[in-house]
Amino acid sequence: MFINFIIDYPFEILAFILIILILFIIKHKLYGKEEEEELDNTHISAEFDQQWKLTRKQLAEKTRQYQSGNLSWQDLIDFLFDANKQYPEDQLIFDLYDLIEHEPKRGGFLGVSEEEWKRRQRRVTNIINTFEQDSL
Repeated sequence: MFINFIIDYPFEILAFILIILILFIIKHKLYGKEEEEELDNTHISAEFDQQWKLTRKQLAEKTRQYQSGNLSWQDLIDFLFDANKQYPEDQLIFDLYDLIEHEPKRGGFLGVSEEEWKRRQRRVTNIINTFEQDSL
């Protein structure tokens, strides 16, 4: 029965084998390129780590300047936006950016409660402390 199928459909079987072979070659080529990219990026990673730590340290400094009134909200947001774009995989940079960008009004009409405001400020402070500890 199987031999009859092979005899009746030889071109279809060859086409099927050819498709599998082509898919295997494509997979091998793509996987090989990923390995090459990984090897190329290893020497850059140490430099990248230093720049990433420096960026986090600068974010901590600028956020403290903003909190003390020595830096405008827009300047901090611009710096956070650039850092978030440069390191999109860093969840803490994104969280800090989100907390500052969507900073609510404190108390009063349409403002958040004092407890909610303090909770958000603690999150900002924890992120800043993490950035400063990582830069040491």
